[in-house]
Amino acid sequence: NVMNNDNVVDFSDCPLPIDNIYDLQTFEDKISGDQNYKNQLIIELSHMGGKNVKSVVKRLMSKLFSDSLLSEFSFTGKKGKKKFSSLFICSVIFDAIKKQIKFKTTPLNEVEDIIKYILAQSPFNLKRQLKKNTVP
Repeated sequence: NVMNNDNVVDFSDCPLPIDNIYDLQTFEDKISGDQNYKNQLIIELSHMGGKNVKSVVKRLMSKLFSDSLLSEFSFTGKKGKKKFSSLFICSVIFDAIKKQIKFKTTPLNEVEDIIKYILAQSPFNLKRQLKKNTVP
């Protein structure tokens, strides 16, 4: 299964981490409309290591999204927030983790719980960052 250069995907048009809904929508459209792009993205993200599932998911989420964007989401869209689980990138994250040999057998609900936790923490992370940036 040799890949030629035609299949190499350029990610430079999607600056990461994504920090606004507009860029997220562009990213979503690209993932949903271009299977090759989606597959390359999964491969790219599956190279992100970590000693356990939690650390990998955390690193993936912080590479992909800013806390300010994540604070607008909850996994199931409760409390008036946007629904993270219905995003195409959410399934890409699951696939990228499943692609790693040592996490192949990790149950999806374990990954889901980590994402839920990260989403719940993002408003607090954001507050901390804002405080840090405004201290004279």
